[in-house]
Amino acid sequence: MTSEAQTNTSDVLHEAFCKFDDDYLADVLRPWDCYEQDWYDNKTVLYRFESDDLLAREMPSGLLYEIGPIDTDAFDMRLVVESKPESASDTCVCWRHAAGYENLIGTKSIGMVLRG
Repeated sequence: MTSEAQTNTSDVLHEAFCKFDDDYLADVLRPWDCYEQDWYDNKTVLYRFESDDLLAREMPSGLLYEIGPIDTDAFDMRLVVESKPESASDTCVCWRHAAGYENLIGTKSIGMVLRG
């Protein structure tokens, strides 16, 4: 798995998505707050391509992204919870399909699509 942190979010995401130009987007997942019944944050998105995963997280130091297989059942959600310091210790967070990305599922060259 590779990780990179940089500050210009749109350029960094475009660069990351370009690595998947010949790959189809299969699904998009975001952290879901089980208690609040709402998205946990707007800073973490898991893009599942047919060949690999791209996990993007906005951190105070800039955008961090990781490319590699993400086992959502074994993923340490504390990494997501710790990015939101005001969270209670009894937070219940899980991955959930992000319906707002439905128009991108099955698309190639996501970087170009998102850049417009």
